[in-house]
Amino acid sequence: MAQDQGEAVAVDIEDAVLSSVRSNINALHRNPMAPESFTIFRVPAHVRQRNTHLYEPRMVSVGPYGRGDGPVLRAMEQHKWRYLQDFLSRNPYNCIDHYIAEIRVLEPRARRCYFEPVDLSADAFVEMLLLDGCFVLEFIIKWSQGDDDSVCTAGWSLPLVRGDLLLLENQIPLFVLEKLFELVTFTMDDEEIPSLMELLVNYLASRNVERPEEEMLASRVSAAVSVHGEAKDFHHLLHLYYRCYIPKPQTDPRGSTICGTILKWLNPTKIFASLLSYLRIKISRSQAPADKKRSPNTIPSATELEEAGVTFKRKGEKRKRNESDQHHPGSFLDVAFHDGVLEIPFLSVENSTLSRFTNLVAFEQCGGCKPEEAYMTSYATFMDCIIDTPADVAILHQSGILENKLASDKELAVFFNQLSDCAAMDFEKHYLAGLFRDVRKYCDSDWPKWRAKLVRDYFGNPWAILSLIAAVFVLVFTFLQTFYTVFPYYHPRN
Repeated sequence: MAQDQGEAVAVDIEDAVLSSVRSNINALHRNPMAPESFTIFRVPAHVRQRNTHLYEPRMVSVGPYGRGDGPVLRAMEQHKWRYLQDFLSRNPYNCIDHYIAEIRVLEPRARRCYFEPVDLSADAFVEMLLLDGCFVLEFIIKWSQGDDDSVCTAGWSLPLVRGDLLLLENQIPLFVLEKLFELVTFTMDDEEIPSLMELLVNYLASRNVERPEEEMLASRVSAAVSVHGEAKDFHHLLHLYYRCYIPKPQTDPRGSTICGTILKWLNPTKIFASLLSYLRIKISRSQAPADKKRSPNTIPSATELEEAGVTFKRKGEKRKRNESDQHHPGSFLDVAFHDGVLEIPFLSVENSTLSRFTNLVAFEQCGGCKPEEAYMTSYATFMDCIIDTPADVAILHQSGILENKLASDKELAVFFNQLSDCAAMDFEKHYLAGLFRDVRKYCDSDWPKWRAKLVRDYFGNPWAILSLIAAVFVLVFTFLQTFYTVFPYYHPRN
């Protein structure tokens, strides 16, 4: 009898498990969710725990993640309703019912864009898309028209809102903005306003909102609009900003041009040094295992590189801005290494830079680009390698490469040390793989270290140079005195 009861309990448990599995599978059929539809992600908890504040909005929340957390964000919710009213008033021929109906059609598609399930009802989700979408568009329109609005004109709120709109978790699908933009028709100074793409890109690249880096030029804006002229090419506002701000590096450290190679070999000193280096590498490779040929994962810090004879130089400091430079602006990604000189473009780091860099790396790690095109992750790894301590920050600052606007050099060093934490990268194919190999090869050579030690010990300051010159004179005079003393003994005059 007891055995029959045990079998009955087992059958009931099996039926319960079977029913649960079937119900979950049927729910997937009712609400299909293809993995490739995910475009808006949350940062993993183990990644964001060190710098949570760099991933969270400070002024305004957009999208279903983290809505209304904190008094400042709740205060901006009231401004959203005012912005919604201003946006709807731009087209008095469309009533609110028409906007809601159009967004309701997009609700299932927009819900599938979020990696984590959105715990909002269909009505609440539609209201959120309408309210946040109209706020983003109206905010950018007011800014482009120079509207005298409290949010757009307050010096402290404008960069905060702009930074919040570029957070990975603080996004809504761009096709929602495109639909809302289509539903309104308005003019600006009796002229048609720019297209949605021109409006967004000009806003993101503007120096009036927050000073970007030197490479963020107007030519890149026009290029981005011409190449990616439709909103369907982008998932959200951060995706669009990424394409404008992170272009393909123009200098590829993995290879060199034919002319550059020929000019390099025309120097006799370089020929002799290259032959010695080639023989040393051949001997070391014949004695070393095959793993030595793989790309290194790290390079030494700036302090260690200086001790190894590497010279740091700000890239482009002697280049004059002419017409060709304006059509082909440089990028902070264009790092290069040749003949012991590490050229790094200028970078100014302020509080907004921390959040921007962190979310751009997170965007790449969430599948925003191909692994071999994760330029921001590769650059972050490079900066993490050469900056370990505040002394490394000081070296880059003295070379004119780095401008630190944070509280201390230690704070900047800690930031770069954590920027690429848990970031996955193919060390064989990333765009700085060749540079890593060249730097390692140069540091393994003995001659650059001896030369650097000679310069550091005997040419580091004027007193050392004077001492060396005095020692040379003493040595020469001693030799002459000995010569003229010994010479008459062996060659007496007749």
